[in-house]
Amino acid sequence: MRFIKRLFAGIAVLTVILLIISYIIPDRVLVERSLTINAAPQVIYYQINSTNQWKRWFSFLKDETVQEPEYTGPQSGVNAGINWQVQTIGNLRLIIIESTPFQSVETEMTSSRFGKATIGFTLHQTRNGTLVTTAFESELGWNPITRLSSLFANYYIGDEFEKSLQNLSTVVRG
Repeated sequence: MRFIKRLFAGIAVLTVILLIISYIIPDRVLVERSLTINAAPQVIYYQINSTNQWKRWFSFLKDETVQEPEYTGPQSGVNAGINWQVQTIGNLRLIIIESTPFQSVETEMTSSRFGKATIGFTLHQTRNGTLVTTAFESELGWNPITRLSSLFANYYIGDEFEKSLQNLSTVVRG
């Protein structure tokens, strides 16, 4: 009986500690990755601004657990979108909300499990090609589990963005 009381006391203390830690964590997550791609901004912009091209390079759509995506709205530019489902994440919807030719594309991604986030792409021409930067940003809210899981966002999301940028480089170099 004494063991069970100590066990529950330990669990209670651990829970309080995790709650405190979760509220010390910032209330938003930002993950960025960049890659210089040996291609003109116009070529890269076409791939990013046309949602029907994303399946060729966006790693979140290349996962074997992804059901066939459904494209919505126009083929490119503002309001072009993709709906898809991943077994581990649930239903996802991505829509282009802002597009500046050959410079940037900003999207809003909504997950049935994790809520809303923005994914932005910026293009900067350099001597060696085009520097492509992608950024994921999300407000975490007050859910302690969401806040604690954000500690792994840089690893998981960052890794997927690195794969996506490498895939994009391969696609545009053809």
